[in-house]
Amino acid sequence: MPVPEPRSGESESDFIGRCISALHKTDPDRTDDQIIAMCYSTWRRSHEQIGVVIPPAPDKGTTPIPERCYCRNCGYVLENPSEHCVDIKCPKCGAEHMYRHKSPTEDISEAVHADFVKVLSDFIRIFGDVKGRLKFDDMVSSYGLDIEKPYSNQAQLKECWGGICEAYNWARPLIKYLREDNEAKYWKVRALAAVVSMNKADYTNIEELERSARTLTWRPLNLNHDHNKRLPFPESRVDWAEFEDNAVECIIRIHNSQTDVQRAIEEGDIVNPSIEGEPRGGYRTKDGRKVPFWYNFTELALLEKGVTLPGVPATYGFEPLIFNESLGRSLAESLSMERDIEKETEMSQTEKGIKEYSKAAKDTPWELNRADYSLEQLRYASAVVTGDGETKADCRLPHHLPGDGKTHGGTLVWRGVAAAAAVLRGGRGGVSLGSEDKAKSMRHIASHYGEFDETAPWKEGALTEETKGVYGVDVCGQCRFFADLSDTTVTKSAVTGEATDVEVSISRGAIGSGVGRCSITEKLVRKNDSACTDARPRERATDLDRTKENIGEMVMKDKINELEEKVLRAEQAKNREIDDHVKTKMDLTEATDKITRVTQELAVEQNKNVRIRENARELSGKLEIALNRIPELEVRLVSAEGDLIFYKEAIKSAEEKFAVQKKDLAEAKDELTRTLTKMNEESTKRATAVQEATNAEREKGRLSREVAELTERVSELTREVSDTALIRAESARSNLSSQKLVKELREKIEEMTNTIRSLKRRISKTPKEIIIE
Repeated sequence: MPVPEPRSGESESDFIGRCISALHKTDPDRTDDQIIAMCYSTWRRSHEQIGVVIPPAPDKGTTPIPERCYCRNCGYVLENPSEHCVDIKCPKCGAEHMYRHKSPTEDISEAVHADFVKVLSDFIRIFGDVKGRLKFDDMVSSYGLDIEKPYSNQAQLKECWGGICEAYNWARPLIKYLREDNEAKYWKVRALAAVVSMNKADYTNIEELERSARTLTWRPLNLNHDHNKRLPFPESRVDWAEFEDNAVECIIRIHNSQTDVQRAIEEGDIVNPSIEGEPRGGYRTKDGRKVPFWYNFTELALLEKGVTLPGVPATYGFEPLIFNESLGRSLAESLSMERDIEKETEMSQTEKGIKEYSKAAKDTPWELNRADYSLEQLRYASAVVTGDGETKADCRLPHHLPGDGKTHGGTLVWRGVAAAAAVLRGGRGGVSLGSEDKAKSMRHIASHYGEFDETAPWKEGALTEETKGVYGVDVCGQCRFFADLSDTTVTKSAVTGEATDVEVSISRGAIGSGVGRCSITEKLVRKNDSACTDARPRERATDLDRTKENIGEMVMKDKINELEEKVLRAEQAKNREIDDHVKTKMDLTEATDKITRVTQELAVEQNKNVRIRENARELSGKLEIALNRIPELEVRLVSAEGDLIFYKEAIKSAEEKFAVQKKDLAEAKDELTRTLTKMNEESTKRATAVQEATNAEREKGRLSREVAELTERVSELTREVSDTALIRAESARSNLSSQKLVKELREKIEEMTNTIRSLKRRISKTPKEIIIE
C-alpha cells in the first residue's frame, strides 16, 4: 500500500503520527526505522525542504534576513519573512521565537545519511520527541559530525581504528577488590540503550538486558577501547550497574590520581561510554542484525571526542553524582595529607570568620582563665580544636585574649604563644594530641612566632630566651622540665662549664646523681641548678668532668645523622614547593576556565534578560487583547445562561419521562413473573401426564407378555389333546373304557377354550395408546 500523503494545512507532527499509524496497520512486516524514514521522506518531498545546519541565533548586524523560518514547536514554515527569525512569533502556535531554515534534526532531508536517520529515531524513542532531538543536536555539534556522510570512523574521523573492541571482545576475568577508597569522583552514565547499535548488534531484548545489567558491576575502565590505556583498577572502575529506563545505567568511579580523565569529563572532551563484552550464548542473525544471547559485560570504555564514535550514540552525556558524603569530594579536597594539614593549621582568623586580631606588647603577662571565655571565643583563641568542638575542653593551647567572636579574634599575647610552645614540647606534663593535631598546632604556633620576629624552638636556630622564667620552678623548687639522667652517660662537644654549644646524647652508664637535661634550654644541668630557670652559666663543671672520655665518636655520629635528616627535610620541602607550584598553576588554570564559564553564563543570562523583556512586551499585548475581549465574553456569558436554563428544563422533562418508563418497566417485570409461574405449573402437569403414559405403556407390555405365554401354553395343550385324541381313537377300538377319559379331556379342552376366550376379551378391552392433550 502506498505511503499516505500530507493533507492541506496538516502540520508535520500530525502527518508523521498519522503516517506511522497507517503503515503499521497496512504493512506490519516493516521495521519501525523503515516506517519512520518513509514518513519523513514523504513529508520532505511534499514540502521540498532541504535541511541546512545554521546557527539558531544569528548576528542581526551582519547576517541577512533568511528566505524562510520554521517553528520547532509545531513545524510551521514561514516563507520570505520580513525580519530575522528570532524576532518572529509563530503565527500558528504562538511560540516566542522561530528558527532559521529547517534543521536536519527537525526534518530529515534527502541529504542526511540513513545512519543518522536511525540515530535520531533512537534518540526520540529513548528520550521523547523534543528532548531526543535536542540531545541529538548536542551530540552532532559536540562531535562535529557531517550528517550527510555515513556514521563510521573512516567517514567521520578519516582514520581507521581496526583494533576497537566495541563489538564484544572477551577480556580476562578481573578480581573484585573489596577495598574502601574514597579519593575519587563519581558520574552517572548510560552505558547501553535497548536499541540496535550502529554496528548492527541488537540489544532490544529487554528481559535479557535487565538480567545481565549487573554483570557490568565492578568492571575496569579504559580510554577509546585501548587496553594499553586501561585506568588503574579497582581505584577507577564501574562501581555499580542497574537496568532502568530501557537502558543499562551505571555509576563510574574515577580516582583522583587520574586528574586528566576527570578534567576531560568535566570539560566535555569525553561525552560517551561504550561497552565491551562477550555473549555467553553466542550470536544469532536476525534481519541482518547480530543478536547476542546471554549478555556478559566485561569492561567500559570512555570515548574521547575526535578519536572514535560510540556504537550507541544515545548514551551521550555524563552526569556528576555525589554517592554519599565521603564520595563526592572535589579534587582539591583529595590532595595529600600534608597539604590538608598546612591549609588548616595556617588558616588565618579571616578564614575562620574573624576579620582581624591585634597583637599585644611582648612583655604583656599571660594568665589563662577559661571561665572568661565563651565557647566561640575560646575556639578562636586556641591553636587546635579536637573532637566535635562542643565543649571548652576540646579547645587546646589557647594564646589569644577573648575577642567579640564576630569581627575581632582577640588580642594575641606573646607569653601565651611561648607557653603553648612549651606545652607542645612536654612542659607542664605536655598535651595529649594525635600526630596530625600536634603537627597542626606546631605550625600554627610557629606562624605566631614569626609575627613576633622569633623562631619556634623546634625549628633550626631557635632561641631559648622565650622560655626564661615561664613555668620554670614550682613552689618546692623542682624543675618541671628536668629530665633525670643519673643512670645515663652524657657527652657534649666541649667541656667548658659554659651553658652554650652543648650537645646531649643519652647512652648507657652513669654520670652521677642529680645530673639531668632541661627540655626547654636543651642544656645539661644539675637538679635545682640556677641554669635550669634563668640560663645563667654555671661557675664550675661539677660532675661533667667525668664525661670527657665519652666526647668524640658518638657526637659525630649524631651530627651526621642530624645533617642527613636536615638534607632530607630540605629535599622534601623543595618537593613540596614544586608540588605547590604545580597545584597553584592548576588552580590558576581552573580559575581561568571558571572565568570563561562565568563569562559565557553571563552572556546567556543577558540573552535571557532580552527574551524576558520581549516576553513582557508580548504579555502586555496579550493582556490588552484580553481586556478588549471582555465585552464579547460578557455577551457570550448571557447567551450561555439562557442555554443553561433551556438545558435544565430539558433535563427535567427527561427525568419525568424516565420516571414513567421506570414505572412501566416495574409492571412489565411483574407480568413476566406471573407468566413464568404459570409456565412452571403447566410444565409440572405435562410431566405428570407423561409419567402416567409411561406407566400405562409398561402395564400394557406386561399384559402382552402374559397373553403370549398363555397362547403358547394353549398351543402346547392343544398339541397334547390332539396327540391324546389320536392315541385314544386308535385305542377306542380295543378299549371302550377309554371313552370316559376322552370325555374328561374334552371338558378340560372346553374349559381351557373358555379361558382363552376370556383372556382375549380382556386384551381387547386394554387401550392401545394414550393421547395427552
